[in-house]
Amino acid sequence: TKEINSKQLVEKTIEAFGKIDILVNNVGAGNAENSITGFTLSKEDWNRAYTCGIADLTEDDWDRSYKANLKPTLFMCKAVIPYMRAKKSGKIINIASIGGRSGGLQRLPYSSMKSAVIIVTQGVAKQVARDNINVNCICPGIVYTAIFQSIEEIQLRTGARSQGAQDPRQAFLDRVQKMVPMGREQTPEDIGRLAVFLASEDSKNITGQSINVDGGIVMN
Repeated sequence: TKEINSKQLVEKTIEAFGKIDILVNNVGAGNAENSITGFTLSKEDWNRAYTCGIADLTEDDWDRSYKANLKPTLFMCKAVIPYMRAKKSGKIINIASIGGRSGGLQRLPYSSMKSAVIIVTQGVAKQVARDNINVNCICPGIVYTAIFQSIEEIQLRTGARSQGAQDPRQAFLDRVQKMVPMGREQTPEDIGRLAVFLASEDSKNITGQSINVDGGIVMN
């Protein structure tokens, strides 16, 4: 992802619709990382990035995570804000993760970049608040996306999920039961409903916030 791509996307949107009211920065790693970053990921790459500590992470691991999880959000915000400022209104919704709420033993590059998305949300929200632009962040919990499917495949492949589950979906459901106080997985619809609220006028006095949709895993 390059800055010029974000600028061109915004310009084409303005040409087609005349304005931009809402921006949702829904970016992340997962299997799309190959196309987003231009890297070719082997099984070894995935195993290292999602299971190893900092001593074993490579420069490419960090660069890849930055390009997939943080850089697009930065440049899309930069590209749309001049147009939103001109009309004194706008809604920006960034998608981070509860993984960005605290450091853990695994997935350090991903968690670091998602934490940065939360901080960027706060900083940008302050910068554009007087322009009547709301900037908020959603932190999904455990959603069975391509990212989590890949994680479970890694865990099964490396023996970290050797007991019980024999396939990624069942391993994921086992994880849900262990981690989620409400005992159920989160869905894309759960995230979408909050995004709709944050994009509406019902949230006009909410800005700079990062809201967890995780069934109670992280409680503020």
